[in-house]
Amino acid sequence: MTRKIDELKEAILNAYNTGNYDFIYDPHFFDEINIPIISKAINSIEDWEVIKSFLKKLPIEKTSLILTELDDSLVEKILKEIEPQNIIQIITELDEDEAAEIVDQLPHDLKKQIFHKLDPSQYTEIEEYLKYPESTAARLTTKSFLKIYPYYTVGETLEIIRKKNELDSLPDFLNYIYVVDSEEKLVGVISLKELVVSKPYIQVKSIMSKNLIKVDAHTDKEEVAKILKDYNILAIPVVDKSNKLLGIITHDDIIEVIFEEYTEDILKTGGVQSFEESYIQLTPFQLALKQSNMANSSLPSLFPDK
Repeated sequence: MTRKIDELKEAILNAYNTGNYDFIYDPHFFDEINIPIISKAINSIEDWEVIKSFLKKLPIEKTSLILTELDDSLVEKILKEIEPQNIIQIITELDEDEAAEIVDQLPHDLKKQIFHKLDPSQYTEIEEYLKYPESTAARLTTKSFLKIYPYYTVGETLEIIRKKNELDSLPDFLNYIYVVDSEEKLVGVISLKELVVSKPYIQVKSIMSKNLIKVDAHTDKEEVAKILKDYNILAIPVVDKSNKLLGIITHDDIIEVIFEEYTEDILKTGGVQSFEESYIQLTPFQLALKQSNMANSSLPSLFPDK
């Protein structure tokens, strides 16, 4: 089930007036494809009580996904309203980069309180993100990718992929496999396609590319977006000063930065008209056309009852 933003907004408003939220129990309502639509619909609602009532009906693990795509001002308002234990549960449901984004918006005292209650390993990972400014590449990185060592064979690497798939721990991004040495320093990359067509007994170091595009952790997000566009690559590794691999940034991670940058450019040149539809609903062709036209003219509740 997919919905348009305006339709979902209307459904949420009607549910607030009637008390009937049955539509959220559709088995496909929280499909990954719908999460951005749900978030955009919430962002478009001006009445805080309507938003609060809707979020109160959602299971926390689903709310955590939606929260990462809401406007920052709305996230701050939500975080002020909910209990610390629910914030901790939300953080636990998220990847480290998304969790860090949420934690960064907490008031200082509450942030300290949350940190004290987190699992030590999660605390360390979130703290690692937060030591970098929000505008830097490090804050966009994901650790959901595959890294291997140069002495692995093609066959061994493919077996690792199969086992991870069986354990349901396969990384979200598998187009490129990154090669690191014993100190976790980036030494090469190999595409999944090249891995599949190579002989199983060949060592990865014999076929990996050593001349790869990478960025420093402190590189500005907009510069990362430009590099991905200029080199037409799906992801880019992020390293620290010692060349240690910190994570990767995928084209999905950077698309909002690109859109925001484009919108700012349009506004600066006086093209202040906005899209009638959300860009998330547009095909790449439709988005390009609009750009051209513009340029030319019973689970725990989030809000427990008190």
